[in-house]
Amino acid sequence: MKAARRPALLLEDLDAGEDLRLERSHDGVRFADVDLAGSQLHDLDLVECSLERLRLDDAVLRGSRLRESRLVGCEATSVALDRSELREVEVVWCRLGALDLYDAALRVVRFVDCRLGYLNLRGSELTDVTFERCVISDLDLGVASVERAGFVESRAESLLLGQARLADVDLRGLAIERLVGVEGLSGATVSQEQLLELAPLLAEHLGLTVD
Repeated sequence: MKAARRPALLLEDLDAGEDLRLERSHDGVRFADVDLAGSQLHDLDLVECSLERLRLDDAVLRGSRLRESRLVGCEATSVALDRSELREVEVVWCRLGALDLYDAALRVVRFVDCRLGYLNLRGSELTDVTFERCVISDLDLGVASVERAGFVESRAESLLLGQARLADVDLRGLAIERLVGVEGLSGATVSQEQLLELAPLLAEHLGLTVD
């Protein structure tokens, strides 16, 4: 099994930004302690940017492109990043009630020490994505294509895998309380303990009677 790559960010000597809403394109800028609640920020283009302690309640960043950037300590009840592209991005210490990333492309993305409510990745393409010490209420990978992903000391109350396509996905570091779409597990690696927990679902899926 191939391990997922992690971003190698060098965010140094960034310019101080004042308002993310003034322009659609930013390169080498640091934004900190900005309240963007309710903002319509479609089609943002961020390169080598640091977004620190932003308030993003109900912000809409649909169709945006984030490259070689980091989000740190951001909070939101919900934020829309659907149909966006994230490449070489880190999301650290963020608290997001609902994060819409459906129909998106994530390449070399790392979530660290995050608390996420509903993480909607339906229909997205994920390559080299990792979660470290994250707590997720609902992780929705339905109809998603996932290649090289891993979890470290993370937990999901619900993992939804209906019609997902997985390759080199390491679930051993993810505590799963509820699984929907057991057929989507093909291409994943699980621990022996997880296999025992999944046995009833696998038997039901295969039509097995255990007596």
